[in-house]
Amino acid sequence: MPFRRCVGCGSSKEKGELVRFVARDGRLTLDPTGKGSLHGRGVYICPDIECVKRALKKHRKKAIFSVALRECVAVPELEELWQIIEEQKLTRGRYDRGEKRK
Repeated sequence: MPFRRCVGCGSSKEKGELVRFVARDGRLTLDPTGKGSLHGRGVYICPDIECVKRALKKHRKKAIFSVALRECVAVPELEELWQIIEEQKLTRGRYDRGEKRK
C-alpha cells in the first residue's frame, strides 16, 4: 500500500491509516472511501485529535491545507473537523486503535 504524509504530525503512514480530504467548491471535504473516490489532490491526516490540532494551529491553518491542495480552501474549526473524522471512524471502523484496513 502507498504511503502518505500526515499534515498534522508529518509522519509517513500507509494511506489506509489516514483520513483523506479534498477541495470541493472551495471547502475542505472528506473523501468517504479514502481511496480517491473524490478526484483531485488530496491531503491526509491521522485520525488523532493531536494531529488535527497541529494542522489547525492559527498560523498554519490556511497555508497547510491550501498549499497541499494547491488551491485556497475554507477549513472548518477544530470541533467540526474532528466531528467529521469521528463520524468517519464509526462509519468505516477502520481507524480505531490505529488498525489498518483489511
